[in-house]
Amino acid sequence: MQHRTIESGGPLRRDGFIRFGLVFAFLLACCITSRANHQEIDLPSAIHLALIQNRNLIQSELAVASARYGIQGAKSQFAYRVVPDGSAFASDGLETFAAGLKVARLFRTGTDIGLGGGYVRIQDGDATSERASIRLQMTQPLFRNAGPLINQEPVVQAEQAWLTARRSLERQKSSLILEVVRTYETLIQLQSQIEFDRRFFNRTDNLYRLTLARERQGRATRVATLRVKLQRGQASSRRLNNREQSRSLFLDFADLLGFPPRTTFELTAPPLVEWAVPTSNEAFAVACSNRLELAQARQDHAAASRGIRIARHQFLPTLSLVARVEPFGEGDTLDETLAFDRTTWSVGIRGNTDLVNARHRSTVQRRVIDQESALQQVEIVEDAVRRDVEQAMLAFQRSRRELDIAKSNLELAGSRVFLARRYFARGREDSFSVSDAEDAFVEAQRDMLFARAEASFNGYRMLHAMGTLCLLYTSPSPRDRG
Repeated sequence: MQHRTIESGGPLRRDGFIRFGLVFAFLLACCITSRANHQEIDLPSAIHLALIQNRNLIQSELAVASARYGIQGAKSQFAYRVVPDGSAFASDGLETFAAGLKVARLFRTGTDIGLGGGYVRIQDGDATSERASIRLQMTQPLFRNAGPLINQEPVVQAEQAWLTARRSLERQKSSLILEVVRTYETLIQLQSQIEFDRRFFNRTDNLYRLTLARERQGRATRVATLRVKLQRGQASSRRLNNREQSRSLFLDFADLLGFPPRTTFELTAPPLVEWAVPTSNEAFAVACSNRLELAQARQDHAAASRGIRIARHQFLPTLSLVARVEPFGEGDTLDETLAFDRTTWSVGIRGNTDLVNARHRSTVQRRVIDQESALQQVEIVEDAVRRDVEQAMLAFQRSRRELDIAKSNLELAGSRVFLARRYFARGREDSFSVSDAEDAFVEAQRDMLFARAEASFNGYRMLHAMGTLCLLYTSPSPRDRG
């Protein structure tokens, strides 16, 4: 019976199929999870993802959105206002009911115009009195509070706060791009160095085995064997250290791009930035048009100059012209009330002023100092921008020359180690010559990788110094750039 159950595909075979299915499902889930946490990415894609997913950048974008609502709030004072009004009272033998509606608007010159209508009904015992009216009133400030300079200042400040937030966001984007480039190039450098270390360890391991064999044959000294063994141990230690640095830096890279910490990436070495290097004056002219901190300093200076004009405006007297015309109807019946056969009007001036103005004098003096400080800040930022452009240009040119030298040195070191190993195999050189050649070759590899990363980074740094790096990936309006 047991033999027939097995042959007919009974419970034992079903259990095997179930176990196989569970194992297959588990392996498939692991593959899917591993694939989801693995990203194949190049440098432009990394920059694009960082600009979209970086959490610090998202917070700055929320600050910009908040500042935009500040502009809407400041402009709302010039929107139409609809103000309903009503009341009802009752006392001994007296009842009063009133209702009205007013539409008003404040203009940027300070003029406030309102149009409203009202209805009042008073019942005193058996006597009833009704009154309906339409009122048009205009209030025009004179001297101190007149003109767009005073009345539009909240809107101007809100717009400048929004521009400041936008410029801060764009500067943060440019710095983020530069940090992504630096991290990406460093990871490429470490990955290449790890591969070089692996090859170097294999070569030194073979050299150690060969030197040890020759020592046993009496053809090499113990000092030579220990030297090669030490070199092999240093290669192993360097490889472990570079692996740890690479894994740690990948965590920072994932955070820059807004990915989970355990995300793995497959990187490809990007091409170097190729563009015609401008002259110093040309680069500074481009920077003056695009560097956002310079635009911010100029905006602060303009705000300080405007603050002086506003402070001096406060010495003027506070007066307002008020004009009102009100057609109305009044009577015991509704027809008499809605006749609007009467009109009342009034024109007057109201206001007050401070004859001493001690507080306003100190305010003007403080604004003058603020203007001078803002002007000094513009000059400081201009000098800093020029210095930054000069230093970035020097670093870019130096790194390109160093890269050419490093490539040539690597070729020479490679040829040297090739000949040294060949001569050692033929017995024409000792292991000391091979060890020295290997050390020089490793150093040349390290210098070449570092020079290549520096050349790539300094190309982006030059664009960052001129204020054009962010323009390659985003397009802020000219107004945002000042």
